[in-house]
Amino acid sequence: MTIEVPDRRANLLGSIQRRPLVLAIVIVLHALAIDVILLDLGRTLGPKPAPEMVLAITQGGPRKPLGSFAKPVLVTPNEPLVPPPEISVDALPVDTISVASASGAPGVTIPAEAIGTTRTVPVLSADLLQLARRNLLRLRLTLAIDGSVIDAIVENSSGSTKIDLLAAAWVKAHWRYRPAMRDGTPISVTTTSLVPF
Repeated sequence: MTIEVPDRRANLLGSIQRRPLVLAIVIVLHALAIDVILLDLGRTLGPKPAPEMVLAITQGGPRKPLGSFAKPVLVTPNEPLVPPPEISVDALPVDTISVASASGAPGVTIPAEAIGTTRTVPVLSADLLQLARRNLLRLRLTLAIDGSVIDAIVENSSGSTKIDLLAAAWVKAHWRYRPAMRDGTPISVTTTSLVPF
């Protein structure tokens, strides 16, 4: 009579080989559960269709025994009482606005562009700064082909001649632009700009 002794190594090897299969089954079951939950959430939280018909339940007639319901009747909603407003816009089509009107010179294909880091302002005393911030100072600038400011003329005063002259001199000395172009060639143009005190 022969007694067989189970080989522990064979049992251990068999359990190790079954683990990836068990792990794969667990992953698939979890994925299915997550999919079902997300599908249910999508139905619950998803967009609701706008109602097109109104459900009205008839109230008349003899009383029905408990458990029986009145037959629903579909009713179309009435037209809105307020008609939509009439809107008319009297404006030029976009393609008729020329680049030249924005840049101050005919035939401009690329308008001048301010270089933001150069748009500084002079330091003013507290009382002059308060006055400068109360009124907007607008200057008409003549720009050279290299983007420098050749001339600065006051179009809208700050309310102080001292501030106006100081700002005009400052802009001519410090502000720079990328030059306006006509068919790839830099040109001189005029433009207007607010001085941001």
